[in-house]
Amino acid sequence: MSELVIDRTGQKEQLQSIFGAFEKVTVRETSKAAELEKKVNDFLDGILYRKEYMRETINDLEDIMPKLEAFTWSLSNPTEEFLADMRKIVGLMHSLHSLLVKNYVLVSRYFATHKIGKAELTEFKSTIDDFKELAADLHDVVFVLPQDEDFQNANKRLESLC
Repeated sequence: MSELVIDRTGQKEQLQSIFGAFEKVTVRETSKAAELEKKVNDFLDGILYRKEYMRETINDLEDIMPKLEAFTWSLSNPTEEFLADMRKIVGLMHSLHSLLVKNYVLVSRYFATHKIGKAELTEFKSTIDDFKELAADLHDVVFVLPQDEDFQNANKRLESLC
């Protein structure tokens, strides 16, 4: 009979230990729930912020680029003031392109780490590349090609065909 009492006492102690363990885990999980929720929300906010940044930048560049493209083939007898302004614009384009590439690297590292945002990154990179190409085209059309005798001769021959 004493063996049965010891077993029941041992069982009661084990059950109390189990209840204590549940209480400890429940208290810890309850206190961690708010912290975990904040971390998840911060992570999701970071994704949304970066996607919004890329979308705004793409929209801004897509607004600027057609305006700049209009200059590439509509130049005739540009003034010195116009050429000075174009030098500034091309310089600004190169500076902005460098900044865009740095930001692309930062955003792509974040997204690559989490394996997300591939389509957005691809579109962002493509727009940055288009912007760089436009800067090079604008520079060539305004400053290089007018000085290129072969280009000027070919251009005159094409104009005579029209």
